[in-house]
Amino acid sequence: MNGGDLIRRALDVLAGPRQVVELRALKTRKGTVRGYFDDYGKLADCAAKLSDDGWGAEGVYVTLNVVDRALLARSANCVEYGRDLRTTSDNNITRRRWVLIDIDPTRPSGISSTDLEKLHAFAIGRRLREWLREQGWPVPIVADSGNGVHLLYRIDEPNDAETATLIRRFLDALAHLFSDEKAKVDRTCFNASRIVKLYGTTARKGSSIPERPHRISEIVETPETIEIVPRELIEEIAAQAPEPETLASQVKSANGPAVPGQRFDLNDFVSRHLDVQRIEPWQGGRRFILNHCPFDASHTGTSVAIIQMPSGAPVFACKHDGCSDKRWPDVRELFEAGYRGRHASALVRNGAQVPPATTSSTPQTAEKGVTTRMSDVEPEEVEWLWPDRLALGKLNLLVGDPGNGKSFATLDIAARVSIGANFPDGATCPKGSVIIITGEDGIADTVRPRLDAQGADATRVHHFKIKRGDSERQFDIGADLDRLNGKIREIGDVRLLIIDPLTAYLGDVDSNKDAKVRGLLTPLAALAEEMRVAILGVMHLNKAAVMDAIYRVTGSVAFIAQARAAWAVVPDSRDSSRRLFLKLKANLAPADIPGLAFTIDAKEGGRPLLTWSDEAVTVSLRDVMGGFSNTRRGPKPDKLEAAKALIAKILGDGAEHPGADLDAAAKAEGISIRTLNDAAKALGVRRRKDGFAGGWLWSMTQQENSASSPDSNGNSASSMKPAENKAFSQDRNSASSSANSEGAEFIGNGESLHLGEQEGVEGDYEEVEERPRKMWGDEDDELDEYGIPKGK
Repeated sequence: MNGGDLIRRALDVLAGPRQVVELRALKTRKGTVRGYFDDYGKLADCAAKLSDDGWGAEGVYVTLNVVDRALLARSANCVEYGRDLRTTSDNNITRRRWVLIDIDPTRPSGISSTDLEKLHAFAIGRRLREWLREQGWPVPIVADSGNGVHLLYRIDEPNDAETATLIRRFLDALAHLFSDEKAKVDRTCFNASRIVKLYGTTARKGSSIPERPHRISEIVETPETIEIVPRELIEEIAAQAPEPETLASQVKSANGPAVPGQRFDLNDFVSRHLDVQRIEPWQGGRRFILNHCPFDASHTGTSVAIIQMPSGAPVFACKHDGCSDKRWPDVRELFEAGYRGRHASALVRNGAQVPPATTSSTPQTAEKGVTTRMSDVEPEEVEWLWPDRLALGKLNLLVGDPGNGKSFATLDIAARVSIGANFPDGATCPKGSVIIITGEDGIADTVRPRLDAQGADATRVHHFKIKRGDSERQFDIGADLDRLNGKIREIGDVRLLIIDPLTAYLGDVDSNKDAKVRGLLTPLAALAEEMRVAILGVMHLNKAAVMDAIYRVTGSVAFIAQARAAWAVVPDSRDSSRRLFLKLKANLAPADIPGLAFTIDAKEGGRPLLTWSDEAVTVSLRDVMGGFSNTRRGPKPDKLEAAKALIAKILGDGAEHPGADLDAAAKAEGISIRTLNDAAKALGVRRRKDGFAGGWLWSMTQQENSASSPDSNGNSASSMKPAENKAFSQDRNSASSSANSEGAEFIGNGESLHLGEQEGVEGDYEEVEERPRKMWGDEDDELDEYGIPKGK
């Protein structure tokens, strides 16, 4: 039986008729590849191709349990690869069909097993299977994973926290009873969205060498009748699971003793329920790095952690898309059923009830520089609140001139998040809470009415401010991030934080001081990442109309540099009632993402209503606002002509003169060095370096001098006869032009770049003189966002 037949056989055994299955290939030559299928023939064909040497996947996997059929729309019966792939999360599983017992040989990570190691895993598998048979369990499916053995038992259970805990305890019991130093039962296979090797594909860990070869996985045994395991049998085994070893001694040695007399002991909770890889200091608190996520065991690495803030408050962080809605209360609920109901009022009334981290009882460790190999860094996908427009866990900006509707636009976005309504471009919007920090609009007379007009769930939108007793003060990013963090944690499902305007909450920091601004924005961005919240800062534009839009954001360039996405609201020159929502900066999104448009109209009762246009806007922000031109704004004509006359006077003898002499003469005449250089270029002045340590020498031929000499009206010939100067530029470059008459030549400032076919080289570039200042094409070319002509 070939690989394709083995794959189809595995699918027929594992998946129900027309069940949607996710196919996922890891570490291919294109990175992670995934697709959703209900056509198993097509799935088998794709899997076979991904598994062969051409794609070289380390492993090809499928989901075991029942996937929400809606996910087929992500990529129906085909595969995709790229940086923004969304894979199946536990929330996307509608029913549990299988429990997987994965027995893997003990060996270094990233390599295949030897035959002897694999045989030991199979020996444990046989003992485990027979023992379960004695407990009344049915015959399982037995599969060769390529490096170890899988036992698959059919179940029919709901996908809920109670079942996840039951399966986890069941695997803990088996690992306790059967694992040894040579092979172990994987405790992490309890999550509902678990993927399993697609049998019939090749396991390719590391290099294939004779003693550790790559092998084809396959189903070894299938019972004639696949029986469903009753829940009671699983519960009987789970009851034999041991209590986890405590981490108390490790925690005390790293952070000092726990504070006695507290109602909640984080150390005890972590040691009893979570698989901790290590504990480390973190921003004045500490961080428990977990071996795997409690909600999805496929989420591993440093992206999964329990963080204890300096205040003592616990925070759960898992950066994977499938856990974007999980918070610390969800972790408590997972292991302590009914926690939310018992403790919600206490949490709101008393705040965090965990001891602050302390280091006073232990000696301080000297700081040292450390490095991390990029091979040890697990790649992560960008998470989006609004796909390709507002990133979760990042700082985003919305900029524009006053009165153009940017604050109203943020309230429309807030309203959509509060009810889970689709975004204006049709993208799905996750439902969640919103925090607004604003000092420009009245909460009662502006913010609330606008939210109501946009259909918001006002119970999910929160206005944040700082109070002490009966007094209030303005929020300060530098002083109040811990308080903001605590409120986000208390609310629990915050997805969006709006700060309008961002520059109003800098405290005493000067918004034009780059280093100071970065010092504030870095912890703000860290808060966004830690809490998986999209921060949307509103900012104004300055009045420097000649500058590129990205440099017109008020204050230091650090604001735009720190933001991962920035959008601008600008008037539509063709329709005064319309506003354009255009990309200013989008590091993480496709370059060609279109803009949007909206209008603000009066609703019944006179309240304004913001309405988005259905059509995409293809005009760029550069087209609307302009930007840096290819040449800077030139000097005043009279100054330029005076500079030309000065140069002609000094260089009129045809000899070489030190550039320093011309600089001094220009300064004496009130002519700037920049204007002098502009005049020199216009006249075609020759400049050369007088040896390594010498200065620059300037000269002009008699012909050039006569062409630039002032006439009776004081005008130089160069300013009156542009056509003759153009011919002169062409004459200067005639030698390079005649070298290859078929090549295309771009002329700019008397310098040239030759492009064309040269002897022995096809389509290469030959630099003839100095690299030209303008090398991107003609002035009427359509420019992209970077100022480069499109198609060049």
